[in-house]
Amino acid sequence: MINYLLSMIMCLNENSPKIGFYESAIRDFSSLMGYDIQLDGSPLSYKDIGRFLEICKENDIKDIGIRTDKLEHKDIELIKKYNVRSVMFHMQSRSRNGSKIKSINSLNNFKNEIQLARNESIPVEISMVIARDNLEELDKIIEWCESNGVSLLVIERNVISRYRNYKLDNISSNDYKSLMFKIKDYNHSNGHKLGVAVSHCPNKILLHKNEMHDNNLGGCSAGIISCTIDVDGEVIPCLPLFDIRLGNIQNDSIANIWRNSPVFALLRDRNNLQGQCGRCKYKYCCGGCRAESYIMGAGLIGEDITCWEK
Repeated sequence: MINYLLSMIMCLNENSPKIGFYESAIRDFSSLMGYDIQLDGSPLSYKDIGRFLEICKENDIKDIGIRTDKLEHKDIELIKKYNVRSVMFHMQSRSRNGSKIKSINSLNNFKNEIQLARNESIPVEISMVIARDNLEELDKIIEWCESNGVSLLVIERNVISRYRNYKLDNISSNDYKSLMFKIKDYNHSNGHKLGVAVSHCPNKILLHKNEMHDNNLGGCSAGIISCTIDVDGEVIPCLPLFDIRLGNIQNDSIANIWRNSPVFALLRDRNNLQGQCGRCKYKYCCGGCRAESYIMGAGLIGEDITCWEK
């Protein structure tokens, strides 16, 4: 049985393939029940970004988010015209040369862009990679986001730093567990206009242990309901797994790759999982992070050593 491709990250920059390739990819995505596209990279620098968003509208893609490092007045009209869900800015903890950046300083770099978006009633999101570099600053970061009208803070686990192109120190599995509880408690308390979400952390489901969820498919969605297209048109399982290339939209259709890739087939069957993840009773509702397993040398279907469920 072929599952639906519901969500996709599409990375764009000024050198990305011609718009015709994306027209085919978006049409295929829509035919596979796709509804959510998150644009990453530097999408507003793509010369045909207006036509790209128009194609999304023509194919009834209703939920589009844009991650950008810069927002100008000329971008606002485009974002409002095509009902883009939100704009996201990424908070850096390390520069490309490895020097540490104070979290608040990084956030302050986006203050003008955030105000520009808020003036136009465009929701603003902040993403950050959580690591030992900034874990103790999280309360200050949340307070800053609240004070500056940010609607959502997305916390990414350190595995994404491979794609973000800088190196951070991992927090422990126990720190992950404490972080998950802290976020759950924050989101469940009253009076917050800010939401806090966790990305690339499938074992967050373990905070809500319930037998009714044990055999439901959840956790890592790569190859199951989602995938990514990188800035060169390469189809990959997810951003941290950018070196696992399954085909390119310039010479193959996203529908064919999605339906017939052996890697996607491997990821779709949780019975393939090995090690602790394979033995875990939560493998269907969690399944561990496939990128963590791969990067730590256990392969795509090995165990996720960052999990606190031992």
